[in-house]
Amino acid sequence: MKRTVVTIIALLLLIGCVKRANKQQENINEQSYCFFRDGHPAMPLDSIHNSDSEKDTAKLHKLLTENGWKDSQGEYHVYHTENVKQWYNITSPYVLNNTEDIQLFMDDSWNAFLLVGETVYRPFDVFGGWVIALTLCDVNSDGNQEVVAYHSWGSGLSYLSVSYFDVSTGATTEVKRVMTLNGESLDYRFDGNTVYVDGKDIRKLSK
Repeated sequence: MKRTVVTIIALLLLIGCVKRANKQQENINEQSYCFFRDGHPAMPLDSIHNSDSEKDTAKLHKLLTENGWKDSQGEYHVYHTENVKQWYNITSPYVLNNTEDIQLFMDDSWNAFLLVGETVYRPFDVFGGWVIALTLCDVNSDGNQEVVAYHSWGSGLSYLSVSYFDVSTGATTEVKRVMTLNGESLDYRFDGNTVYVDGKDIRKLSK
């Protein structure tokens, strides 16, 4: 009888631990989704208000105006910031909480810019779409964390993609893409260690 009671208590404790672990993973996954700093979730630009990130936005604007944005070949490109009426900081809470050097912005023409330290990049194609989630993960097992984005894009034909940006090389790699015309979608999840795309570890998909 005592052994049965002990067994039941142990099972209940195990179930409780599993539930807490699942809840913690779910919270981490939710934190990787792109929110604005004032707490608004990602939604059409005309439906939201900018956050309190004026200082960071001013830095991005200044760097883009003076230097332009840098491509994967190390070349800089001019961007006409005088045409931008509004910037939006859409960095996910997870990235904001785990690094001070990386932030993601979109302008009112749906162009996305990644600010890494003092350099601006355009690693993710989001024209006609949105960056849904942004997180950090060592995808290529080089010991450094890459910036992983789950994003939509396309005008007319709409796509969903998962891509990662290698901060050390400036290169972007698309891991998976689906066209949403036929109702296809991607199952994205982040557990605090790696990203899963349709249940598969992104580190295996990128090889």
